[in-house]
Amino acid sequence: MAEQGVTPLDEGRRGSRKRGGPPRARPPASPSAPTRADPPARHTGGTGHGAPPDRHEAALSEREATLSEREATLDRREAALSEREATLSEREAALGEREVTLGEREVTLSERESDLGVLRRERNRLDEQVRGLQRKLAEARAPAPSRERSLAALLQARGLEAPENAGALRLLLDAYPHALLEALSPRRAEDLSTLLDRRLVLSCGDGRCADTRRAAVLIVPPGRCELCGGSGAGRAFRDFAEACREAGIHKVVIVGGSPAYRRVLRELAAPGRSALRVEVIDGKARPREKKIRGLARGADRVLIWGATILDHATSDAFEASGARTITIPHRGIATMLRTAAAHIRGD
Repeated sequence: MAEQGVTPLDEGRRGSRKRGGPPRARPPASPSAPTRADPPARHTGGTGHGAPPDRHEAALSEREATLSEREATLDRREAALSEREATLSEREAALGEREVTLGEREVTLSERESDLGVLRRERNRLDEQVRGLQRKLAEARAPAPSRERSLAALLQARGLEAPENAGALRLLLDAYPHALLEALSPRRAEDLSTLLDRRLVLSCGDGRCADTRRAAVLIVPPGRCELCGGSGAGRAFRDFAEACREAGIHKVVIVGGSPAYRRVLRELAAPGRSALRVEVIDGKARPREKKIRGLARGADRVLIWGATILDHATSDAFEASGARTITIPHRGIATMLRTAAAHIRGD
């Protein structure tokens, strides 16, 4: 390394003196030209040329500081990356827990679907049992085979006494000869029963108790009158209406009854005469299921007048509609109304 204050030119001159004898004489300096100072030596690294060591050390310190800052930045980024990896691990763990929960729920759902399938099969089995019981009930309600019912038995079931049978048959024969003769066939006992229900009325003889345009009228004592019961129909209806009022019943549907029965009931329940609303349905009409459901929904009670003209399909439909039904196994308006009133008071 060159000594301090000695320039490379001086070193060259010294070397030349050592190699080649005495030094050459310098030419005298020109008085008009000032002497130029040698430029400061530059440090060039390992060749002995360049800046002083303190400047080199300062630059090195700056680089070390920059490197330290970069290392610190790298450490911070690595710390942030570690935090993100930890967060990602936590999220993956939470996702795993959710997947486990979802799997458990799917198992529970499968079990419930299996239970639902079992319940549906059980319901179908019970529905089939109910339909079977309904068929058996309809068969049990069906009248006995016609070969087991004689004409005398049919007339007795109609409410006639033995001495009245001939008179009733004469009336029917005069009014409906063809229909009576056709119905008297042993295979048409059901038709004869329908004819007796629709066309024969047991009346006390009062003009309000018969519809001679549609039925043959057999005069009987007032107590056996099917329409007034010896003037008891009006009283029975008033008692029935009072029982309904006490029970909070405002509308009643009556299913069944002959045309004459239905006419009298409509007269007894005419607006202005009674606050109770009564709708009478022909038991042979077979209304559609939608109409039956509508009637059942609008009624507080449904009376099934089973001892009169009534199709079992119609009565079964009303009973299956969910309405509160009362089955009346008696003929005669007064008897039917008294039975219904007693039933309502007993509920």
